[in-house]
Amino acid sequence: MIPPRSSRAQDVRDAAKRWREALVAQGLVKVELWVPTDLKPEAKKLEQALRHRAVITTTPHPSLENAMTMVNEAPWTVQSLKQALEASEAPEVAAMTLSLTPGLDPILCVEMNDFGDLPVYVSVNGMQILASTLLWPVTSEADAAAFNDFALRSHKLMPLSTFGIVTIDGTDYYELFGALSAHATLQDIVVELVTLAENALDVAAARADALAA
Repeated sequence: MIPPRSSRAQDVRDAAKRWREALVAQGLVKVELWVPTDLKPEAKKLEQALRHRAVITTTPHPSLENAMTMVNEAPWTVQSLKQALEASEAPEVAAMTLSLTPGLDPILCVEMNDFGDLPVYVSVNGMQILASTLLWPVTSEADAAAFNDFALRSHKLMPLSTFGIVTIDGTDYYELFGALSAHATLQDIVVELVTLAENALDVAAARADALAA
């Protein structure tokens, strides 16, 4: 998915730095948590809740029939998704800045304020929602073959996200993207956005470590 303007392309490493500095400024500390792969999205939601000092209990919560968990009978559009996010009271959504680029194929830009203002671009194509964030230009990789090998071997460890390459104004960029049904719940869409942002920053950190080695 191509963002509306190449000028919005953002180096994910800068976003990662701002994200970490903001977390430290809030008095937060990094805690490593090992969970089954299929439960990583649940762990992400738990992490977000704890950041907002929510009280967590160990008892299963009942199924809630609200706007966050109800299956959307009519397929989402970019406009209806923006309206639903703006109306949501979820703490994760409160940390997002939304803007819409109108046109024949409108694109929703979601700035992830809890993740260094990392921009995630959302579009709806037929029965599919696509969310994407740019990483960095392919030409900035000193050893593109090694990075491509890393991407192919590691993407299964990143739930909900996949590597890709997109061309913007003649320049190839690595991107990370995810896809959902256009009938997905709003809660699932929010989890996708948060997980995509965190995966992008994890990749940036791994790349920085590799370059420093």
